[in-house]
Amino acid sequence: MDDRINGLLKGAIDLHCHSGPSVMPRCLNHVEAIKQGEEAGLRAILFKDHYYSVTPIAALLDEIMPGSVKLFTGVPSADGDRTRFALRDLLEPAMRTETLLVWVTAFAYAIVGYFLMSWKPTILANAGLSPSMAAASVTIGSAFGIAGHLSMGLFARRTGEGRLTAVYFLLATISLFAFGTAPGNPIALILLAGVTNFFVVGAYTGLFLVAVEMYPPERQNTGLGFIVGFVRVGAAVGPILGGFLLSAGLSRMDTYFVFTAIAAVPAVTMYLAARLTARRRISSSAGALSEAF
Repeated sequence: MDDRINGLLKGAIDLHCHSGPSVMPRCLNHVEAIKQGEEAGLRAILFKDHYYSVTPIAALLDEIMPGSVKLFTGVPSADGDRTRFALRDLLEPAMRTETLLVWVTAFAYAIVGYFLMSWKPTILANAGLSPSMAAASVTIGSAFGIAGHLSMGLFARRTGEGRLTAVYFLLATISLFAFGTAPGNPIALILLAGVTNFFVVGAYTGLFLVAVEMYPPERQNTGLGFIVGFVRVGAAVGPILGGFLLSAGLSRMDTYFVFTAIAAVPAVTMYLAARLTARRRISSSAGALSEAF
């Protein structure tokens, strides 16, 4: 089992590392996180902190500790012309459509994902589950979410990051619809909530894998930073929209119909972005071959 877990870590990306120093104690610092990542064979680490920007620290660590692990943060570098040109590169004609599609994907995903995170226990309790069972659904959903992360890491390379992520978004849409229309059987609702979490969390992992594959190395930091930024905007919108719908008296079915419609958006946009990326790569490869001969 340990060998299998270690194998999954090879080439993986840690998308949520809250290492120190910070205003509260952390179990390890940024340097230790980088060293552990290198030992595990990680491809990249995304550093985050709620109280300060890790971006300048990550930039310094990248210079002081150049190694196999790529360092990312949730905010693009604010280095004057460099940032302006990096953003302009993301929106150049060759990549503009892909970038906009991925931004829409990130925003729509976050609306749905953070609505579920904030309101799912309340909705389950309103559906007739006891408070203890509604609370237990959070733990069960987390377990399904971990499985979603791992499954994306295990199968993405074999099936294609963009293709599998689009499939996960589609299956998340279907499971949301099923949850909204299911009868009030406690076990069925908890299982459907877990399955939904599996696909939503797995798709979130896939979104970053797609971005790493889509952008060349010199644009990855900015590309991932803007994706995280759109996720944070959606994270604010989702719970507010859910609270508005529930306070307006919408039923579980009606509320989930609204979020099912929103969840269909990233399924489509990710599919289109993956197709455009594949076409661009084929075109680039064909151009390189023609130059070689």
